[in-house]
Amino acid sequence: MGNPEVDSAPRITTTKNKQSIMLKKILNWLHPNKKPVFSFRQGFDLTEMPVITLYQGEKKFNFLLDTGSNNNILDKEALKEVEHSPTEYNSQVTGVEGNVRKDPVHEVTFTYEDKEFPFYYVISDLSGVFSAIKKASGVTLHGMLGSKFFNAYKYVLDFHKLIAYIK
Repeated sequence: MGNPEVDSAPRITTTKNKQSIMLKKILNWLHPNKKPVFSFRQGFDLTEMPVITLYQGEKKFNFLLDTGSNNNILDKEALKEVEHSPTEYNSQVTGVEGNVRKDPVHEVTFTYEDKEFPFYYVISDLSGVFSAIKKASGVTLHGMLGSKFFNAYKYVLDFHKLIAYIK
C-alpha cells in the first residue's frame, strides 16, 4: 500500500498552542501570499549538510533536507516528543547498506514561521547515524525531509544562497 497524499493529512492542534495558531491564522489572512523560505545556512555551516529547524508549538526539531530520500523520516525517539497520529500504512524502507524493512507511517504537522506543513513520516531508528552526526558537529537531528515533501510543497534547494524556496 502506498503512502497517502499530503492533501489528506489533517492539521493537528492542541490546547497548548491554540493562541499561537490563532495568531498564525490572522497573519496568514493579513499576508496570504507570503511563502516561507527555509534558510539552511546555520546548519550547513555546522554540518556541511542542509539542515533546517521546524517547530511543533515551542519545541524545535532539526531536519536534514535529503533529496535522495523519497519519504520523510522521523527518528523513533523524536516521535515521543511530537503530537502525531498513527496510520494504517507501513513503508518499505531500503537503507544505504541494502537492508529492507517495513516501518510504520504517522501523520505529523510541523510549522515554520507562520505556515503549517502536515505530512506523513516514516518512523525509523536513525539513532546510529544521527549520533555520529551529533558527535562530529554537535547538531542533534530529529528526521529527514525527502523528495515527496519538496514536490508536494514545490520547494527548490539553492546551495548558492543556502535556502529552500517555493518556486
